[in-house]
Amino acid sequence: MDLNRPDRFSSPRFRFIEADVLSLDAARLREQVGTRELVISDLAPSTSGISVTDTSRSIELARHALELALAVLKKGGHFLCKVFEGPEVKAFRTEVAEHFAKVQIHRPSAVRKASREIYVLALNRTSEAGSSQAP
Repeated sequence: MDLNRPDRFSSPRFRFIEADVLSLDAARLREQVGTRELVISDLAPSTSGISVTDTSRSIELARHALELALAVLKKGGHFLCKVFEGPEVKAFRTEVAEHFAKVQIHRPSAVRKASREIYVLALNRTSEAGSSQAP
């Protein structure tokens, strides 16, 4: 889902949902797409150049992505989410760990050195989709 349809991605298994993640209802999404084994979030805020503001906005988007992931992920499913490095990442990692058996932080070598992008990888959802919703 996004506000803009990707122009270079197509697959018979791909379904695009035009929506703002901040206003999307998790239960409605689950009705539309059913349960899934993997959720990948590459959400990023429009940056302001103010590090603390950009990080906070990134974490807000990541929390919404987690809420949606918890609505659709099967038990044993996985979640990958991009966030900007900052002081709020530790608390977000702890929130994610409440729902997954293993959580790791990764900074792929392909990420530019000046970028603050990191990825939270959560493996093996510990409960069924739709249960234990994020706050």
